[in-house]
Amino acid sequence: MNYTDQLYIGLLAAGLVLAASILLHTIRRYGPSAVAVQPIFLFTVFFSMIHFVTPLLKFTQGPYAYQDHYEPPTLVLNAAVGILFLLMAWILSKSVQFSPFPSKVSEGKLTRPQAKFLILASVALYAIGAFFLFQDVTTIFNRIGYLEFMRDLHGASIHRNPLRILSNLTTLGSALLLAAVLSEKKLRRRNLFLFFILVIPVVFYAIILNSRNTLFLFSVINMTVFLAFTYRGNHFLRKPKGWKLRRDTVNKTLILMLTVFALYVAATQITKLRYGNFDYGYLVERRERIVFYALSGAFGNDENMLWLQEHSKNMELQYGWTYLAGVLNVVPRRFWPGKPHGAGPILINTIHPGSYVDGRAGNNSYTTGLVTEAYMNFGYLGVTLSVVAWAFLSSRAMRAFHRSSNAIYKTGFLLLAVLLSTGLLYSEFLGFFGRLFVLLVPVFSIGFLINIRVRSSPTIGMPQ
Repeated sequence: MNYTDQLYIGLLAAGLVLAASILLHTIRRYGPSAVAVQPIFLFTVFFSMIHFVTPLLKFTQGPYAYQDHYEPPTLVLNAAVGILFLLMAWILSKSVQFSPFPSKVSEGKLTRPQAKFLILASVALYAIGAFFLFQDVTTIFNRIGYLEFMRDLHGASIHRNPLRILSNLTTLGSALLLAAVLSEKKLRRRNLFLFFILVIPVVFYAIILNSRNTLFLFSVINMTVFLAFTYRGNHFLRKPKGWKLRRDTVNKTLILMLTVFALYVAATQITKLRYGNFDYGYLVERRERIVFYALSGAFGNDENMLWLQEHSKNMELQYGWTYLAGVLNVVPRRFWPGKPHGAGPILINTIHPGSYVDGRAGNNSYTTGLVTEAYMNFGYLGVTLSVVAWAFLSSRAMRAFHRSSNAIYKTGFLLLAVLLSTGLLYSEFLGFFGRLFVLLVPVFSIGFLINIRVRSSPTIGMPQ
């Protein structure tokens, strides 16, 4: 191992030390609820997995996905960019301008009629999502065939209902239900039991789809709802020196550990299922190195930056077009043939020219992530601006969460902060924006309708 290899490993290790310091500092200050009330916590977890842990595994164990190796200067530069990006995110999150906490908070509790209304609305949303979920599962098993679906995930998508994206409403419905249960003046165990019943179909759906993304987001969103709605919001106003070991803290820590363990088991099982139905040499290798390929599949975005930096002459800056593509995704391409593409098709055509062709069956693409897509659009300036944009948007979402006394709005603002600090880091903006739209529009629509209902009926609605 030469000097530059040692330097690269040292930089990745330094990034992990920085990440651990941020996490420990945040946990010491806010306890387990830091996962929910401090966006920098989840941001640091996901960022370090993408830009420090997985690159370290790929470099020491291999293989890389796009080419056999990368030049040492590229590796060192990319690791340094990752450290600076995380350090900047931490500094911004500690500043007054980007603090997630407002000067005043609202902690209203729901009355029984209000809680019942919100629980009914939550179950109704979940039922809509479940309809499209079961419809998609039926298509996979009865029309496509599960083995064929596993053999060609992208090719099978032409047979699936485009409205399957509405299955994300199951995540929204469960999160709203949990928020209603935890916001009620008296915790009712049967409602909590109902929540756990609603979890089961989503977990099985994620396993059937081999979708680690679905599983991660569902788990993280509901975990943060639990931690945020059980957090004593005035603690940060009193500026305590640290948190004490209480029963509440122990319970939350155990729940967090159980969730992380369940995610690990589910992710490895999904990877086994994906590669376990066939005996090609390519798949056998992946079964034998299940943890490596599970991490690489979920958090392998950093190699995008390595390839683009090493082949910068092949890259054309997009100047914001991929972000516009996300916003315009609702416009069918047949109505606008020249509509801009998202970053995924552009990236795969940059690395493997001709891989993505409009209208061709079996098209594939790569997932970019926050840093890669920002770099594709505006270079290193875009990378810098992206961390500022994250700090601003996530802090404003959390401030709105703390200020609002409406349990529905609170859930919506919390979901926004969570998705900005997790899904955005490893998703293409086009897909991220679509998921965000499906999740948040129903939340704020219901919140608006219930606020109108409050004016005409004081017995049903959220506190103002």
